[in-house]
Amino acid sequence: LAMAQHAHLPGYICQPDQDLEQFAQNKLDEALRLLRADLGLGQAGRALPLQQQLGYRINCGFQLLVSDGLLHYAMREDHKPRLLGCDRFPIAVPRIQDAMEASIRWLRGSDSGRVANLRSCRFITGWSQEQVVLHLNYEDTFQGEQWSSWAEEMRRQCDLFSIVGRSKGACTRVGSTEDHLTDVVCLLGREVIYHQPLDAFAHPNVFAMQEACQWLWSRFEAIQEEMKSVEGVRLLELYCGFGAHTVPLSRSPAVRSVIAVELDKRLADTAQKNCALNGVAEKVTVIEGDAGVAGQKACEGAAAFDVLLVDPPRSGLDCNVRQMAASGGFQHLLYISCGRHALIRDLKELRPYFDVSDVVAMDLFPLTDHVEHLVHLVRRSTAASFKPAVGGKARDWLCECGNLVFSRNVICGLCNAAKDTEAEGRLQAKKRLVAYFKNGQKRWPAVNEAWFDFCVRMGASKDPMRNTPAMVQEFLASLSGHDSEIQHWANNTGVSEAGVSQTVDEIASLVQQRRGGHRVVVHLVGEAAVSEPLAAALVTRLASSSCCWVSWSPPDVPCRWVEIREAEKLLGHEFDVVALSCHPGLHADALGCCSGLVVGGGVFVILTPDWNAQKSKRKPLSPFTARVDKFLRQCPRVVVDDSGVVALEPGDDPEYWARPVPQCTDVPSGFRPANQGQAEAVAKMVQAAEDGGRVAVLAARGRGKSTALGMAAVELHKAGRGVVIIGPDIGAVQAVSVVLAAAAVEIPVIPAGELHLHSVSSDTLVLVDEAARIDPEVLRSLLTAHAGPAVLCSTADGYEGNGQMLAKILREGGVTVLTLQDPIRWARGDPLESTVNQCLLLDAGCSEVPGFPSEEIDFGKVHRRVFQGDHGLLAQVYGLLKGAHYRTSPSDLRLLLDDTTVELFMARSGDGQHIIAVCMLVHEGVHGLKRHDLISETLKLEPVCRVSRVARIAVHPAFQGQGLGARLMAAVVERFKEHSGDIMGVLFRADDRLSEFWTKCGFRRIAARDGKTRMVVRAVSERSAGALEGLTQCRLDV
Repeated sequence: LAMAQHAHLPGYICQPDQDLEQFAQNKLDEALRLLRADLGLGQAGRALPLQQQLGYRINCGFQLLVSDGLLHYAMREDHKPRLLGCDRFPIAVPRIQDAMEASIRWLRGSDSGRVANLRSCRFITGWSQEQVVLHLNYEDTFQGEQWSSWAEEMRRQCDLFSIVGRSKGACTRVGSTEDHLTDVVCLLGREVIYHQPLDAFAHPNVFAMQEACQWLWSRFEAIQEEMKSVEGVRLLELYCGFGAHTVPLSRSPAVRSVIAVELDKRLADTAQKNCALNGVAEKVTVIEGDAGVAGQKACEGAAAFDVLLVDPPRSGLDCNVRQMAASGGFQHLLYISCGRHALIRDLKELRPYFDVSDVVAMDLFPLTDHVEHLVHLVRRSTAASFKPAVGGKARDWLCECGNLVFSRNVICGLCNAAKDTEAEGRLQAKKRLVAYFKNGQKRWPAVNEAWFDFCVRMGASKDPMRNTPAMVQEFLASLSGHDSEIQHWANNTGVSEAGVSQTVDEIASLVQQRRGGHRVVVHLVGEAAVSEPLAAALVTRLASSSCCWVSWSPPDVPCRWVEIREAEKLLGHEFDVVALSCHPGLHADALGCCSGLVVGGGVFVILTPDWNAQKSKRKPLSPFTARVDKFLRQCPRVVVDDSGVVALEPGDDPEYWARPVPQCTDVPSGFRPANQGQAEAVAKMVQAAEDGGRVAVLAARGRGKSTALGMAAVELHKAGRGVVIIGPDIGAVQAVSVVLAAAAVEIPVIPAGELHLHSVSSDTLVLVDEAARIDPEVLRSLLTAHAGPAVLCSTADGYEGNGQMLAKILREGGVTVLTLQDPIRWARGDPLESTVNQCLLLDAGCSEVPGFPSEEIDFGKVHRRVFQGDHGLLAQVYGLLKGAHYRTSPSDLRLLLDDTTVELFMARSGDGQHIIAVCMLVHEGVHGLKRHDLISETLKLEPVCRVSRVARIAVHPAFQGQGLGARLMAAVVERFKEHSGDIMGVLFRADDRLSEFWTKCGFRRIAARDGKTRMVVRAVSERSAGALEGLTQCRLDV
C-alpha cells in the first residue's frame, strides 16, 4: 500500500497521497448544495462519506503497454494512455491488487509471442473477493490449444478462478466454465448468497452497497410505522438487476411482498435464483420486461403497492416510469440515483405529486467526482391531477417542436409537451418526405452535394430525419437553379395524395394490360412510410371482388387483414389481390403461403425494404433474405421505388413483357372438371365411395384438388349418399364450400379438432380436405376408427410439406394415391409459381443416387456459406430433411441458412456429388436460454453445460437400413465431444422404431413432456454424466 500511495492514478481528480477524507466531505457538500439550489430544498439532506476511501473497486480494466522492455498497466487520461506507475491499483480491492501483481509478473516472464498482441485486461471479483476472473483481450487471433495450456498454468500460478481470452470473433476460457461468481456478503447483519453474472453490472463498491441497504432498511421501518401496518408494506422494485437490493430487503419484517422487474432476461433469471438461494422466493416475484411496461401491468394486475423502489442507470427514469409514478397509487417513492442531472430532471417532473422527505449524498466512487443520491419521496395529500397519455398502440411520434420521440415515452424530452392525437401522423408524413428526399439523393449527385452545402450553411444535420420537415422543404425550394429534371423532382408531389394517385394510375394501367392466366407481381421497394400508402391505394383500386392484406400491423385499407404470423389461416382461400408487407421483417412462411392465394389474372403485391441500399451501407443481408432478393429479381414484375418511378422488370425472361398475355385455357364451365386430370380424380373419388375404398389426391397448390373434392361431394349427395367433410377448420375448406354453395347443396363440415363430438356412421363417405394440416394422430385414428370409404386431399410438395408421416398414414390406411399435374387456378408457366418454388424449395425432394460401397462414404460438417453459391447442394440437403419430417415449412429453410446456432453434418459419396444422409444440430443457450431450447428447459441444468439438440436427421430412402444414420450420429457426437460439448438430446414423436434407433446410438430416455413426445439424451462429457445421474426435476427411464 505504501508503494501504491505514491502512484499516479490516471483519470482520478484526487490522488492517494492527498487528504482523502477532506476531499470526500467537500465533494458531498458541493453535491448537496447543487441539488438544493436546483430543487429548492432549503437545508434538507445530509452527506454520508465512506470510511473506506481505497481498496473498494471490484471491477478494474487496464491497457497493457510496453515501456523500457517491460509490460506495464496503463489507464487513459486526457484521451491518451498513461502508465499506472506500479503493479498494484490502490482503488481495487486487495484481492485484485494481489492478482494484478502476480499476473503482470507472469506476463513479463512469458514468451514474447504470448503477449505480443495483448492489448488490455480486466480483473473481476465479487464483493467477498473469493474468486477473481481475468480477461485478456488480444488485437489479433491467438493459438487455441497452445494458449489454453499456457493460460491454465498462469491461472494456477496466479490463483485465479478463470482466465478468458478474447479477440475478434474468438473467445476461449480456462479454469471454471461458470458464467457467474458465487458471492457471500454480510448485509444488514446477515449473510447473503449471490450469483453475480460475469458480464453484467454489479455494484462496484461493496461499502456503498452496504450503506445503501442500511438506508433502505431504515426507510421501510419508518414507512411501516407510519402506515401502522402489521403485515408490512407491498413493494414494487424496478431495475432490480440480479437482486442486489431485492434479497436483503425481502428479509425485512417491514416488507410483506415484492414484485421485482428487470429487462435483461439473464439478470431476471439470476435474481429469481438468488431469491431461492436465500429462502425468500415465496415472498418475491421477478418479472422480465421493460420497467415502465411491466411495472404498469403489475400495478393493473395486483393490489395497490405502497412503495416504489427504483435504481435506474445513469440516464435516469424513462417517461413511462415517471408517468406510472405520478399516476400510480404509491404513497412512497425510494430513488437510488447515480446521475445528478437525470435525478434533477426526474424530481422536477415528480415534484407536483411528491414531497422530498429525505436526501442522502453518498460517495459512490471515492477520489472521483461521482456521487450517489438516495432520495425518499412522499406523495402529497393535495397532489396535482395527472393527465394520462393518448391511448392506443404505442408508436414512435413526432412532437410539434420537431423532436422525434420514441414509443416508450409520452412526453417530449425537448419541450416537455405531451403526445397529442396528430403526433403519429406527423411522423408518418415526415418519413414519406424523407424517403422521397433520400431517393433523390441517390439518383442525382448534384442534389447530394447541394444538401451538404445547405447543412453547413444552416448548421443542420446531414441526416434529413434529424431535421424538421420545414427545413427539408426549404432545401427543396432552393433547387430552382438546377436542371429541369431535378427541379421537376423537387416540385413534384410524389409524397402527396395527388402523387400517390398518379403512380397508382400508372401501375393499374400496366396490370390491366397484363391480366390473364398468369399472376402479376407488383414489387414496392423502399421505406414503409412511402410504399404502404401506395399499396393501400393500389389494392383498393385493383380488388374488384376479393383482396387480402398480410402484415405485422393492420393497414389503413378496407380489406381482410391477417397478422403475418397467422398467414397459414388463409390456406384454402382464393383472392384477386394479395398484399404482403415485409416491413419491418421478412416472414418466410407468409411468403410461401401468400403466393399461392392469388388466382390467375390476380395481383400479388409485395412490399420490401430496399435491400440493395442496405448492402451498400455495409449491412450484409442474411443469406435467406439475399436468396429471396435474388429470386425476386429473376421474376418478371412491376417495380416501384420511393420516388414513384414505375418500371417493368423482365427478370430472367427478357421477352416476357413483349409476348402476348397467356390465358387459362382450361377454365371450367360452371362446375364441370377443368381438365382431364381433374375429371379422372372426380371419377375415382365417386368410384371409391361406391366400392367402399379409400383414395387420396395429392397435388401441388392451384391444381384444383379441393374443387374436385367438392364436385365429387355434390355428385354423391345428389345420388343420395351420406357425406361429411372434415378439414383443419371451417375456413380451410373454402374451395369446397364454394362448389357446395353454387350447387345449392348442404353437407356438414366438421373441424378435425371437434371429431370427438360427432358420430360418423360406417356407410358415410368421409371427405378430408387439407389433410397435411391435421394432427397426424387425429388423422390416423380417423382412418382406423372409420370402416367406411374415405377420400383425402392434400398438398404434395408445397407450403404444407407432407413428408414421411402422411405417406406412412396413407400406407397404413390402405389408401390409393392419385396426383394432379396441370395447374387450374392459373395458367401453365406462371412465373410467380416457379419463382417461389425455386426460392423456397417447395418442390425439392430426394434425388436419385447411384449405389456405391459404404467404404466410399465421407462424414463431415458443412458450413452454411457453401449453400449461397450451390443451389443444387442446398436442394439435395433440404429435400432429404423435408422427406424425414411430417411438416417442413419455409421457416425451416431460413433456420438452415441464417441461424448461427445450427450446425449441419452430412454423409456424402466419395466424389462429393451425392448427399446420402443429413443431421441438423441446434446448440442451445448460445445467446441465453430461449423458449425453443427444449432440452435445456426440460433438464433444468446449469447454464455452464453445453447442450445441443438433434433437430433433424434423415437418410436417403435408397440407403436406409444400412446403419448410415448411426454412423453419422457417431461422427456428430465425436465432433461435439472434441468441442467441449456436454449433453446431446432429441425430441421426437412417440415411435418404437425411432426409440430403438436412438437407444443403439447411446441415448437414454427420460420422462416425456407429454404422451405424444419422447425425449432421449446422451452425456458426452464426464461432468454431464454426473449431472444427468443427479437430476431431480426429471425421472430417468433406464
